[in-house]
Amino acid sequence: MTGRVQIVEPFSTGSHKYWAERIQEHSSWEIDLNTLPGRHWKWRMSSGCIDLAKSAGTMPEPDIFLCSDMLDLAAFKGLLPTNLSQKRFVLYMHENQLVYPQLNPNEFDRQYAFINFRSALAAYEIWFNSAFHLEAFLGSLPDFLKAFPDKRNTDRLDDLRDKSKVIPLGIDEMDTSDRTVNDVPHILWNHRWEHDKDPDGFFDLLYRLSANDLDFRLIVLGESYGIIPDCFVEAKERLADKIVHWGFAPRDSYERWLLTADILPVTSQQEYFGLSVMEAVHAGVTPILPRRLVYPELYEAKDVVFFSDEDELFSRCAELINAHPHRTQFDMSEFAWGNVIQSYDHAFSKICHG
Repeated sequence: MTGRVQIVEPFSTGSHKYWAERIQEHSSWEIDLNTLPGRHWKWRMSSGCIDLAKSAGTMPEPDIFLCSDMLDLAAFKGLLPTNLSQKRFVLYMHENQLVYPQLNPNEFDRQYAFINFRSALAAYEIWFNSAFHLEAFLGSLPDFLKAFPDKRNTDRLDDLRDKSKVIPLGIDEMDTSDRTVNDVPHILWNHRWEHDKDPDGFFDLLYRLSANDLDFRLIVLGESYGIIPDCFVEAKERLADKIVHWGFAPRDSYERWLLTADILPVTSQQEYFGLSVMEAVHAGVTPILPRRLVYPELYEAKDVVFFSDEDELFSRCAELINAHPHRTQFDMSEFAWGNVIQSYDHAFSKICHG
């Protein structure tokens, strides 16, 4: 048996938009998208629930609401008419504001993390994109709640764990037989242009490689939101003679560049799933991953190259440059949407029909 799901996404861009559209494309359920443009994230978390509750009432009545972590789910439920507020609500945690690395920890604003907590309390189930993310969020709640004066609701934490599960994102399948063979290895950046992906660490690696006369070319993809970190401006100038592409690329072109790249050094300080990394690995790019965050969970069994510090990152990357053209194809088929969607559809059915 199937039914209807309304995906509620206040920040419809990047991986959030991709996730919603791919569920709609691949699911055997009827999927409706109730979204807002992906900009002004703080305003979306604070007020998106108002506009989305209004539009929810104009759409076909769903059996389940599948809501992004950018939504104030408790407020959203309260703003819905009675016939909709009694439905089942699932909270999907792409990321969370509780353990998100801050540029300035002194500016940490607890209200957005508390929206995530309040939304989790209001949800029928909570789905995380990885076990690492589940443990990071739930494990940080006790100390987070201690910061409040009283009525901290720490007695609800076991309930949150009981209704939490892991359902990952999926990736589009690509024909990797058409990969480009380069005379000089191409190094790839395909993440958001934001501080949590540590672009400073990435470009520092490239400067060090260049200073040691290790030859490479550079492909820089990804989107920027608001202020672009200064290191991108500096790198575009200092590495100008190595750049073969710089900036956002539409999907078809993006996949073509993935099939052109050879090496993916990852310096991220925050990663709960890492869609861009998985897409690149699926395309045949050799990753060099930090032995932390979600990466061991997803890649340890695949025998990829890990590093523990900056020196090891440099030596691993240098080894791959010197060994070029060496390429290893990792099997990521378990994360193809055609396979992953079965977990979503099964979970929808269990919620509705037991």
